[in-house]
Amino acid sequence: AITCVTTQNRVKIEFSCGKLQRILFEGRPAFATRIPPSLLRFQRRNFYRIMTPVSSPATCLFPMLTDNGQQNDAVFNLFDISCGGMALIDQHYALDLEPGKVFAGCQVKLPEAGEVIVTVAIRNSYAMTLKNGLTCQRAGCEFIGLSEDSRTLIQRYIIRLEQQER
Repeated sequence: AITCVTTQNRVKIEFSCGKLQRILFEGRPAFATRIPPSLLRFQRRNFYRIMTPVSSPATCLFPMLTDNGQQNDAVFNLFDISCGGMALIDQHYALDLEPGKVFAGCQVKLPEAGEVIVTVAIRNSYAMTLKNGLTCQRAGCEFIGLSEDSRTLIQRYIIRLEQQER
């Protein structure tokens, strides 16, 4: 048997199949086999996570005060979102997104769905290169004490994005 491993929406998928045949698919060489009777999906998260569209980005506003007490909010585009948290992109390294930091009163705006006020804890942060070649900071954030109303709004937003993908 042959074991195949791939990903879909950043979830690892694995299946075994029998004999492969060389074929042409849409004029290009490919392999074909029978559909496997089962496959394994390895999702290590507790919540389904979906990437947010670049064309109509979801955003998160972090309310910040400067040293002299002036309001200086930082707004970030979301990379992905789930009912458990979100990943955001900081292209300007505007905020110290050190793991363990907690930010209250963050305003998540979900296009055509609404907005929620959340408390987030930074769980991880690292540099990443975007498809356009620019380097930025990506921070994984966990929602702390998310209300049921907020969870429902986020879930509706995720369902709408899934429907648009189809």
